[in-house]
Amino acid sequence: MKPTLLMLALGFLCSFHFGVKAQVQKANFGIYETVKNKDIPKSVIEILKAQKIQPETNLQSSMIGYLQKSANVTFPIRCEKENLKLVKTVYPVDKGGDYFGIFAVRHVPVIVNADIEETVVRGKNVEIHFNLKGARKWDEMTRKNKGGIVAFAIDDQVYTAPIIMAEINSGVAIINGLKDEAMAKKISDQLNNSIRK
Repeated sequence: MKPTLLMLALGFLCSFHFGVKAQVQKANFGIYETVKNKDIPKSVIEILKAQKIQPETNLQSSMIGYLQKSANVTFPIRCEKENLKLVKTVYPVDKGGDYFGIFAVRHVPVIVNADIEETVVRGKNVEIHFNLKGARKWDEMTRKNKGGIVAFAIDDQVYTAPIIMAEINSGVAIINGLKDEAMAKKISDQLNNSIRK
């Protein structure tokens, strides 16, 4: 093969290889209202028992049960008649790392991808900046749920479930408590990729 033809072929291969960006996955984001344990219908409690989910005994808790890490249960569990779905935490919630937490959330999230303007990584946290519509929803949600817990979920897995201490009208929310900056960057990239038009 002639040197110029070989260089041209190598140039094409290199530009093809390096010109392809790694594709970032999209993510379905939602901030959900949670349902306290005391308000869970009996039909949902029966579902918990059938799935061998250990119930939370504190009736004021928004975490309604615990699933052993080794259990083979598919989530989310949809409870259409009750307008609820059961979602699990992405990380184990106990010190030994053996159990995921289970939340009952309203079937439809209050805030979704379309309500996000952009996300920014801040250390091990992801700052979510809402567009005008999302900021209004977040303001109303925090006002209505003061003292309550909301669940930040990505692809139906709960990443954080903060207690709402006050109305938040800044148009910003934070996913905190992530295991490291790499996880925060991955989530931020997925969310930003999901909202780009």
